[in-house]
Amino acid sequence: MEFETLFCCPLCSCQTIKNTQVTYDLALNLPGSFTRVQCCKCGLIYLQRRPERSQMHQYYPSNYEPYVGAIQDERWILRRIARRFSLHLKINFVYRLAEKRKGTILDIGCSTGVFIDGMRARGWDVFGIDINKEAISHARDRFGLNVFQGDLLDTKFNPGQFDVVTAWDVLEHTYNPIKVLVRIHDLLNDDGVLILRIPNWESIDRIIFQKYWIGYDTPRHLFVFTRTVLHSMLEKAGFYDIRIRRGFGGYFSFLASIKIWLNNARIAKNIKGIIISILDFPGIRVLFLPWFAITDGFSIAGDLIVSAKKNKLVPLEYQ
Repeated sequence: MEFETLFCCPLCSCQTIKNTQVTYDLALNLPGSFTRVQCCKCGLIYLQRRPERSQMHQYYPSNYEPYVGAIQDERWILRRIARRFSLHLKINFVYRLAEKRKGTILDIGCSTGVFIDGMRARGWDVFGIDINKEAISHARDRFGLNVFQGDLLDTKFNPGQFDVVTAWDVLEHTYNPIKVLVRIHDLLNDDGVLILRIPNWESIDRIIFQKYWIGYDTPRHLFVFTRTVLHSMLEKAGFYDIRIRRGFGGYFSFLASIKIWLNNARIAKNIKGIIISILDFPGIRVLFLPWFAITDGFSIAGDLIVSAKKNKLVPLEYQ
């Protein structure tokens, strides 16, 4: 395994850091040690020692949990209902934030294509991109979607091609988020909208789970963004009307952190399996609704939804 080290902040080029931590892959127990730091100037949190780009695919195996199949293929009807509800929420976010019912959309990190298949069913012209070969194959074979394997920065999409670009839980995985945001800016038309979902640094989950928090997910998450840092990045990449809202699906991010903790806890394997089976059981999340109502109300839930509109001019330093 090969690694690289960053000697300055990828956002502001500051070479002074704080809060240095050595960390490991606690979710999948894949090899390697990594160093997480925080920039003293802008506050960006990032992996200073991280896998080489050519090696990163090894940390996204076929059993990586976000790679899920079609909703129709779920065994349990309650799980199908829950996933359809989550898909409905995503689509409604797009309708509301894009202020249109139809258009052309690109989903970055499209995984197995469930979201854009849902958008296509509602009349949208859809495209997707993901780095995982198996996920892309599923999206093509199961749904017949127009999807591509690779890095957004290497794509041949046309400037101004899209009304909406979405990136659900993706920006923290990218090697150069500023370049990714500038590329998205270029791909959007003049009325285009970017919609992101990211882990919430201010969430109660981070305080509860600490190093097991899914928002860290070393080494797949190369960055952790505070609201201030994210707002600054979007402005520098040429976006305006930046709105940061509480997310949805808090139970699933909460559950992901529990699974990481269990993966490293000194508990018998069969007991772990029983606990996960209970928490995964369709409908069990209803018991947690009062808790998530509280965290949503105080904006300390696990995720944030961010929307931003395209400015026609991008600062020259980021072109």
